[in-house]
Amino acid sequence: MSNAEHSEQLRKEKHMSFFDHLEELRSRLLRSIAAIVLCSVVSGVFIKRIFLSLTRSVPELYWHTPLEPYFTFLKIAIVVGVFVAFPYVLFEMWRFVSPGLYRKERRFLLPFIGSSWTLFVLGAVFVYLVMLPFITSYLYGVGLITSGEETRSLEQRWQTVAETIVEQRAIPAGEVPSATLETLYQEIEKDLELAGSDDGEETTRVSNVWSVGRYISLVLILFLAFGVAFDLPVVVVLITQMGIVQPKTLGKARPIVLILIFLGAAILTPPDPVSQMMMGLPMYLLFELSLLISKGLLVLKRRRAG
Repeated sequence: MSNAEHSEQLRKEKHMSFFDHLEELRSRLLRSIAAIVLCSVVSGVFIKRIFLSLTRSVPELYWHTPLEPYFTFLKIAIVVGVFVAFPYVLFEMWRFVSPGLYRKERRFLLPFIGSSWTLFVLGAVFVYLVMLPFITSYLYGVGLITSGEETRSLEQRWQTVAETIVEQRAIPAGEVPSATLETLYQEIEKDLELAGSDDGEETTRVSNVWSVGRYISLVLILFLAFGVAFDLPVVVVLITQMGIVQPKTLGKARPIVLILIFLGAAILTPPDPVSQMMMGLPMYLLFELSLLISKGLLVLKRRRAG
């Protein structure tokens, strides 16, 4: 066999090997997509429970368009499906790239993937248990504005009437205290006078009319933002172990890192100081924790080398 024929055969083998890799990548991508679709369908069965758990800290929400419920539920199902199926997607990615890695690289990459997913989940849990209840009550309270003497709504008036009637049903006929009914009449008369009067101090009431779809989008963005932010220790440990930056250098750059952390928190969270502080402080604490871990791993690595 001539050199030209041998080169042509090697080229064909490499060409076939390339398409074999593409075929393997295609199969693993299809499996990953199938897993996401399956998890999304399963989450769709429990979509109302998931929806109620995400909106539990908001007093009132409103649908603004006829198709908003459909698209909101679809968005939640897809995001939950991706979230649940992500470990399997990482497993498929690992099976695809692991044959081309050295043993040392595989031992290093596997804990990196596992810790990234764990910290991402911890960030989402922090949003659900701490961030959402606090930030929604804070923002909801900011949106409520009332000036002048506040009048009760028609629903509140009828609620007072209903409660009074229920209380009086337990009292025998002829024994209903007139003072209770007289107080009820006075309250309703005062509400009607305040609602119909044009004189005196005007009453202004501004209420929240939050869109369900936009609120769910905000919640999902917070889940993603805090999940990525909680992966900061993994990034710091990775760049220090690869020798890109030394832990001492990052320690000396604390003021710059602090500014960058709160700048990122301002971009990723709603434009209020409370949510920015609730994201910036955990990120800075995680940064300090990652420095301690990096220094410990560096000391351990030097002891093994020595």
